[in-house]
Amino acid sequence: MEQCAAGLAHLHEKRWVHCDVKPDNFLMNDEGVIKLIDFSMPGGPPAAPGAAVRRAREAAGTRSYMSPSRSGQAPRCESDVYSFGCTIYELLANKTTVYRCQYPDDLLNKHLREPFPTYSFTTAT
Repeated sequence: MEQCAAGLAHLHEKRWVHCDVKPDNFLMNDEGVIKLIDFSMPGGPPAAPGAAVRRAREAAGTRSYMSPSRSGQAPRCESDVYSFGCTIYELLANKTTVYRCQYPDDLLNKHLREPFPTYSFTTAT
């Protein structure tokens, strides 16, 4: 998780937004070095840190990891952080997504309107 966060932080320091942070976009080589991949949808450097990068109606990314702020707004670094949080959740909870839905639009609506579920992460002794 630390390497993933460091890669994402480096991207944001350069004022880029990835727009599709998810487990599939982190790869680990044989030495255990993790790289963030798939820059087919990144937002280029904005005028200032945290500024909008794309037009407001462009919502690129994977809905299971898309932040509520992405609906009708341009992506920001904060959107990537939310997606990274969903990725960490998946790793810790061993669940493929925070919300369960039958249709993609329902999934996005849950990210927009439902409170983030709380779970107790305990280890077996």
